[in-house]
Amino acid sequence: MPETLKVNNELGIIELRAFGVLKKEEMLQTLEELKRLSAEHGILRLLADVSAVEHGPSVDETFEIFSSYPEGMKHAIVSEVPLPPKVVRDVRFIENLSIRRKRAIGVFDSREDAVRWLVRK
Repeated sequence: MPETLKVNNELGIIELRAFGVLKKEEMLQTLEELKRLSAEHGILRLLADVSAVEHGPSVDETFEIFSSYPEGMKHAIVSEVPLPPKVVRDVRFIENLSIRRKRAIGVFDSREDAVRWLVRK
């Protein structure tokens, strides 16, 4: 699976590192592990580093996955390499739709900015 998850107790966040080619089925498996970690540790903050992702699912599939995140989840997506304009548009679209579903998604180009946003109340 081209994703790893770990709990960062110091910051009170779950960290996801994604790389390579992401497939919907693998992302759904990661989602189940995310839900388990979230419930087990009482954490609703996710930092997803997608800097090393080569290709991912369609915007529809990605929105479907994001819609399945636990309600109240705050999700920071960080890429320290420039994302293609189409990917940025797709993520911004998902970001706007997710607000209606009581989930916050932010897109950042630095880990520091993403963490600052995540831990802000």
